[in-house]
Amino acid sequence: MNDPIRVGVIGAGAIAQVAHLPALRRMAGVEVVAICDNDIAKARALAGRFEVRDSYDDIEDVLRYASVDAVVICTPNHLHEIHAMAALAAGAHVLCERPLALTLQGVERLLQATAGTRSSRPASWPAGACAARRRVAVRSSTSGCSCSTWACGSPAGRRRSASPRT
Repeated sequence: MNDPIRVGVIGAGAIAQVAHLPALRRMAGVEVVAICDNDIAKARALAGRFEVRDSYDDIEDVLRYASVDAVVICTPNHLHEIHAMAALAAGAHVLCERPLALTLQGVERLLQATAGTRSSRPASWPAGACAARRRVAVRSSTSGCSCSTWACGSPAGRRRSASPRT
């Protein structure tokens, strides 16, 4: 039997509590081994609620001591790029809440950081992957995106029947 994928959740806010942690708990072959938040009391409370062994108040400690294979980044938007870069530098795979970075240059830095590493390209649901596709599409003058979400802004995304949020 394969060892479970060891995941650290970075950020203990609402999206971690109502979306990521419940989903990760239901996934076979995944073990959440750490929760990190700058409010350590919040991280500890959430770790207790979801039966996670360790809690931290610094992502560097998670990456150094928790032996994570991957991290889920659920921090405020302005921290996404910094946290993803730290995780990639430590050799962890990254799933990031949207946006992956605040700028196109930030997305490009993250994609470059994966070159020559065992880490997969960072994924952001749903807009980050689409942003990377748009970058390629602009350079090649093709649509480049086959997603069906309004968040990406691609022509494929606009085909949805529902109205976007304004």
